[in-house]
Amino acid sequence: MNDTSDPVDFRSSTRVWLKDHCPPSMRTRMVSGEDIASGSKRRSTNPEAYLWLEAKSISIAGGSNEIQLNIIAKRVLGLPD
Repeated sequence: MNDTSDPVDFRSSTRVWLKDHCPPSMRTRMVSGEDIASGSKRRSTNPEAYLWLEAKSISIAGGSNEIQLNIIAKRVLGLPD
């Protein structure tokens, strides 16, 4: 996805990315009262969309864990880069 500060370009590139990476059954509009945040309070009318979003967040969290381990290794344990 391209980095851009123009909202129209950002929306366009996001739509292209979603078309290429998000299955059609998961490209549904949210309805009133729907909440895609994870946790026990989530409400979603499309369980497949929720699972896809949850999988994406897990991959982001995994990267965050790796970064934190590297920081601990360098700053706390004094290990080299």
